[in-house]
Amino acid sequence: MFKQIYPNLLLWIRIITFSLSLILCGCQTKKSEISQNSESDRIKNSLKDKLDNEIILDSDPNKEIDLEDDKQNFDAFMKIRSSVEGLENGNSAKESTYYWEGNIYSFIDGERSKKIMGMKGFSMSRWLKTDSSRQLLTREVALYTDKRTGEIIEKMKNPFLDENSKVNKDSLEVIHVWNNPVNQRFPYDIKENYEQNRDESTVYGIPYSELGQDIVCFYADIFLTYPSLITRKEFPQNVQSDLYQGAELFQFFVRKSDLENPMITDMPATISWTRIGQWLPFMNMGDRKGYLVYQCRGYKILEGFEGLPQDIKDYVRAKQPIFEHAPTEYSQPNETSWSYFKKVKNQLRITN
Repeated sequence: MFKQIYPNLLLWIRIITFSLSLILCGCQTKKSEISQNSESDRIKNSLKDKLDNEIILDSDPNKEIDLEDDKQNFDAFMKIRSSVEGLENGNSAKESTYYWEGNIYSFIDGERSKKIMGMKGFSMSRWLKTDSSRQLLTREVALYTDKRTGEIIEKMKNPFLDENSKVNKDSLEVIHVWNNPVNQRFPYDIKENYEQNRDESTVYGIPYSELGQDIVCFYADIFLTYPSLITRKEFPQNVQSDLYQGAELFQFFVRKSDLENPMITDMPATISWTRIGQWLPFMNMGDRKGYLVYQCRGYKILEGFEGLPQDIKDYVRAKQPIFEHAPTEYSQPNETSWSYFKKVKNQLRITN
């Protein structure tokens, strides 16, 4: 047995001896070369540590967002509502697109509700920044559609107008929503000592709810009461009251993990929009009691205007192509369905 092992042992001794000689030869390095290599390694390690630290500071996967902090809250909302890409090095951000669709129902005390028509629409928006505010510049379009086919309509049938009505109930001309602009100004004045004394800065968070582990809902429940932009005296067939009353209920759903990712500048989101409002002026309902209830849902289209349904793109380009883009400058007053109706009617009067 020893005779068999002995030759193998001699072979391994030769291999080990040869390897040691190679190592010893490799160690015959000049002191200057050792010094240079050590300095190079030190610089490389220093750069690596610096980059690692910067990555951790700028994109820490374990950093949790504090939505009770008004600045963190509003900064997150800015990414949800539009895009902040471009704001870091300039005053204007990239524009962003939301799309929604849904139905419009009647709501009359003591009567069964009816589906009146459908709706699909979109908004184009961008952020502007000033030293003391953030301005959201928006154009929005809402197109009324056939309640069965979903096609964009130019005429509508009003089921509430009786046969004796002076208005042909089967051929009411539809006036779509072309709101330009719809601008908002948010206070945003952040002092250098914000972390130490937040009371000296001015910024307001948006109401939110955390739903489970990874869903956050930002919401705005807006109830409106103000003098109507069109009056009963001017348009008795078109207006219920000289006082406009309504509600706009918005919800934006996002992932908390997306909120905590600083690399995202245009936050993916889904939305829900409910509106309670008076009869639309073109429905010719006069002062009849009742309301319309809008229920829509939608999402942010990260591809922009080009990502919208083809029929909407074609219609906008044919009718009012300016709505392909968000405004670039802040202006007032804002347009509404009521003010746009008045413009259309006044223009018809001038033309006739």
